[in-house]
Amino acid sequence: VKPVDLMRWLVRLVTPPGGVVLDPFAGTGTTGIAAVLEGFSFIGAEQDEEYAALAEARLSWWAEHGEDSVAAWKVSTGAADEDEEGVEP
Repeated sequence: VKPVDLMRWLVRLVTPPGGVVLDPFAGTGTTGIAAVLEGFSFIGAEQDEEYAALAEARLSWWAEHGEDSVAAWKVSTGAADEDEEGVEP
């Protein structure tokens, strides 16, 4: 799992306004999460069924809870005070 904040930066760097992010190796869906949080459309493909299910679950969680809930989670767990690398729901 790559850090969502890193992928958000990369998505903003390479995607034009209103663009679509394509990830042909979606894995656990981190790039898709980043794309959605940045307001882009996302198309992901993953051949491994377990990874595809994990990506779908993660994307659904982020779509339901959004960025504000993540910030609240980080504060409530103390993760906001730590190095954020590798810390995410």
